[in-house]
Amino acid sequence: MKKLSKTSKKILCLVLCVMFGFCTLFAVSPAFAYTNLLLDVWQESNITNSEGVKFSYTPEYSAVYHFEASATYDSMGYVYDADNKLIASDDDSAGGQQFKVNVKLEEGKTYFFVGKFWNADRRGKIKVLLTSEKSDEVEKITVSTDYYFLENKNGRWNTDSDGKQYFDYNLQDFYDSLEIDVYFSDGTKAHWNTELSGGTQTIHGKKLYLVHNQYINHWIYGEEDFLTVKYMGAVYKVPISILKKPIYYFTANVSTLLPDKNGVCDATVAIDDEVFKTDESGDFTIRKEAGTYTATVSAKNCIPREITIEVGEKDKYVSSVGIDLLNVDINGDNVADSKDIEMYNGKFGKKYNNKIYDMNGDGFVNIKDFQSANSIYGISQEEFSDYIGEVLDLSSYDLNGDNFINIRDVSVFKEHTDNFNGYEPLVVK
Repeated sequence: MKKLSKTSKKILCLVLCVMFGFCTLFAVSPAFAYTNLLLDVWQESNITNSEGVKFSYTPEYSAVYHFEASATYDSMGYVYDADNKLIASDDDSAGGQQFKVNVKLEEGKTYFFVGKFWNADRRGKIKVLLTSEKSDEVEKITVSTDYYFLENKNGRWNTDSDGKQYFDYNLQDFYDSLEIDVYFSDGTKAHWNTELSGGTQTIHGKKLYLVHNQYINHWIYGEEDFLTVKYMGAVYKVPISILKKPIYYFTANVSTLLPDKNGVCDATVAIDDEVFKTDESGDFTIRKEAGTYTATVSAKNCIPREITIEVGEKDKYVSSVGIDLLNVDINGDNVADSKDIEMYNGKFGKKYNNKIYDMNGDGFVNIKDFQSANSIYGISQEEFSDYIGEVLDLSSYDLNGDNFINIRDVSVFKEHTDNFNGYEPLVVK
């Protein structure tokens, strides 16, 4: 009897699939855990039976997707919808007897992917990759990194075409530090870093380029040097920091003096032409070479304060000294005087309690807040109605922290300002 060729066998196999509902072999079983398929990442699995390897994926956007394989043996790929209906398959489109399934997937729907060897008796490793043809216009690229190079360290000396010696920096650690976000015109965003890239530099199946030419444009201390990120026509230049000495982290806290030393969010710490911001707890972190620096600390409704910061030679230095600011500058002119007291007119009798009544944090108390206030605190409609329309940006007036604006706050103001001749010198180290 004449043996069938490989091509004839494959045709026969496909016919049998149709006749016997072959796709039902891959029906979703609650007991079987499908592996999550990751976009733009090669994933390696072992084929240990005739059913192959199985994956699931739910697209974040509609597009044409490519499901391909890399394996030692001839492979075949299948894609099923949520109803276990076979919607696409392929055998050799990737070349080298490897499959590459091209299929249109819809946003928010779950799909199932199967990779197997053409010879069902084969066992071994297979790598699969899912990419997309998303081609929306790129709005912008942003890159974040806190990496810096020490002058003439971590690299090697080289000679350029003019015979000039230059230092050629090793970029691997720098690349590992990059966090790249690509924003598309449809409002979506894609993220890239070396850990997620699987050793490749692609986003949605499109090449992302990290471009430099140290051979021609030498990176030198004191000059403006850049690494260029290119993707689909968009360009972002990443500034290169080259330092003569290592930099160290210094962390401290900024708080208000009144009423109970609350941490100040979004305060500024200015050192020469650098400005650092505090977080929601009042903490800030600076990166500087070891040394002594003069800083100006300022915040809304606070008298600015000049301090001395000593940065020690440690990887991270956390100061035990808090930086207190006198928060009595009601009108924001950087001094405490009668003009600030005048601002209290019309504020007496106002309740200030945004932590309870301003449930959505928009600075107002209205019907939008009532449902949450009622369910969490049991506040009645009648009680809550007293606060409807109240603007709750009154924290700067409540100096004694009793949630009321009255003469007691003016007394606290005068107590702390009558004899105020400036802050005492403060060295934070």
